[in-house]
Amino acid sequence: MREIVLVRHGETDWNREKRMQGHADISLNERGRAQAAAVAQRFSGQSFDEIWSSDLSRARETAAAIGATVGVTPTLSDCWRELDVGDAEGMIGFTFGGRTRELLKMPQGLAEPVLPGGESLLAFRDRIRRGWAAVQSERALVVSHGGTIKALLVDLLGLDVTRIDSLSMRVNTGVSIVQMHEERPRITLLNCGAHLDAV
Repeated sequence: MREIVLVRHGETDWNREKRMQGHADISLNERGRAQAAAVAQRFSGQSFDEIWSSDLSRARETAAAIGATVGVTPTLSDCWRELDVGDAEGMIGFTFGGRTRELLKMPQGLAEPVLPGGESLLAFRDRIRRGWAAVQSERALVVSHGGTIKALLVDLLGLDVTRIDSLSMRVNTGVSIVQMHEERPRITLLNCGAHLDAV
């Protein structure tokens, strides 16, 4: 049985301000660094064959904290980046789900950018699939982004990528676990933030 642990990155100022981050390279804030330290401590004493991470700073910094604790150097990949939100980058108070559903009513909406200047849901899904295919070990950890983790889990469950908003991924450094039984996925933990009680 393979086990893949998925971790959302720690908090950034843009998270706190509810800004759309997308591919913007925003570093962790003070609370985010404390969250990264806490999730790293959660994995202390555990072993991983590999750690993968989005190459954006907020994920990379979170992965570095975990890697230093478990003794594994993270491998960076742009496959694990968040959805590219294009012109909406930095916007405050944008309702991603509502806008997604609105766009998907348009003909061939899946192949069109979710937001002007950004990425389509099909391109997003295919990029995540490439990242997932590269994870080959028996026990791996991936540090990524809320939207990316949701899209991966929806895809693994055989649901359409338009169902991305069916899952909530609000906890920064939330931990999810996927166990693969003969290539059949089972989600055994979803967005757990128990390690954050003291943060």
